[in-house]
Amino acid sequence: DHLYVGSASTDEVLRFQGPLVEFPNIPGDLIDTFIPAGSGGLDEPRGLTFNNDGYLYIASKLSSQVLRYDGATGVFVDRYVDADSGLSAPIKTIFDADGNLLVSGRDTHNVQRYGRSSQAALTLSLSTPSGLPVTLQYQTVDGTASSH
Repeated sequence: DHLYVGSASTDEVLRFQGPLVEFPNIPGDLIDTFIPAGSGGLDEPRGLTFNNDGYLYIASKLSSQVLRYDGATGVFVDRYVDADSGLSAPIKTIFDADGNLLVSGRDTHNVQRYGRSSQAALTLSLSTPSGLPVTLQYQTVDGTASSH
């Protein structure tokens, strides 16, 4: 296992050897620069998420994009979510059980959901921050999506 770290100061993603079994609290040695500075427009990487499709998704905070890289080689693949999608300073990415990408934005204080096969987004915003879970009930007009 490896540990991947986004460096905001150098715009790189570094790969470290995972902790050894006998020393689980000590990180391993630096292996390499997995993704070099600026690859694909990477600018202050945040929210690194590997998905079961074999890709690594990275929130590029200063370019307001989510970039996709080959999870084995670190080679840039594409801009999965482009800057004109409404993202502003994305800082965290995660996939839900249905394979939708959820992206939180620092400047907008919201979470946007992107479907697996489209760039359509559902944006959730709170008028004030909440330390408690928030539930949203929804259903699309045509019934193709709903909350579970």
